[in-house]
Amino acid sequence: MKRKPTSSGKAAHPRQGKTEPGAADRQGPDSPTRPASLAELRRRIADRGSGQSQVFRLIAEYLLDHAPEAAMASMREIAQRLSVDPSNLVRFAKSFGFSGYNELRQLLQAEVKASAEPGSFLERAARLQQRTGGRAGTATRLLVDIQAAHEANIAALIRRNQPEVLITCGRMLARARSIHVCGMRSCFAAAFAFAYAARMVRSQVRLMDGLAGTFADSLREIGERDILLVIGMEPYSAASVKAVAYAHERGARIIAVTDSALSPLARGAEVILEFRRDGPQIPGTVAPAVALVEMLAAAMIARGGRRFLETLRASEEQLARFGAYVREGNDMPARGKTLPAAEDGKG
Repeated sequence: MKRKPTSSGKAAHPRQGKTEPGAADRQGPDSPTRPASLAELRRRIADRGSGQSQVFRLIAEYLLDHAPEAAMASMREIAQRLSVDPSNLVRFAKSFGFSGYNELRQLLQAEVKASAEPGSFLERAARLQQRTGGRAGTATRLLVDIQAAHEANIAALIRRNQPEVLITCGRMLARARSIHVCGMRSCFAAAFAFAYAARMVRSQVRLMDGLAGTFADSLREIGERDILLVIGMEPYSAASVKAVAYAHERGARIIAVTDSALSPLARGAEVILEFRRDGPQIPGTVAPAVALVEMLAAAMIARGGRRFLETLRASEEQLARFGAYVREGNDMPARGKTLPAAEDGKG
């Protein structure tokens, strides 16, 4: 059973001409200002749900499913493709706080530009070498550039993701029967960071590491009471995209942490959290993704109540029994001395 219909289904074209707006089509107090991002527009469209008119649902599906095409096409071209009157596109845009359709198209164009392919790893590495070239001072400049990029990427997290949405995600994660965490390749670092924190306070957290080829196996029991937390950035992992499609088919709730609302990981997601990944790093920085999932973990723990605290206490006691961490003063060697060699079969 699916939680809500996919936006990729074909809708029957309504008769061309002007139509009366539905109650949800009119701009109201719930949308006084235009969305700042495509992800926010997607959320507002989802909030309206079936309250929109058939024409507005058709326009919304096209813009979200074909954003790159819509960003380049004129209003009349889109109206012709959808067999609707151009005035419907204007009314659709104004209902979300845009001054007109052109302003909505500018949002689409900015999103497409931001998500454009940054070049292959080889091209990025070549540019990195060209920037430094072994010249004096270039290493320092590179570090300064990376630091500035990190600061900008982290600052963009709050601009792109409303605190209320993060709080909602925390509640969803705290209440879920199980959480399946998927982050492949470089994004595995972010997936592990979340799973490690989550396992300290709750059970049924499954890190999809694909050990011994068992990637698909870890999704076998996912269902409507579960959440798939997927993390990824361009170039997107094929395995992650398949995981999203499968989880959506099974009716699971999906939280996508990704670099663009146009990401294939965002399709079917109930919540889309975006991060910037600007910088010269190869293959691309994952620091913003790690910061974002740390926010999610904190939001989840904040909503977990006494149950999470009791689980955390048990986790700490279990780790202490295994001597998982070095204790200051007892296990630490004196300065200048080395640790004794491990005995056979130990260490």
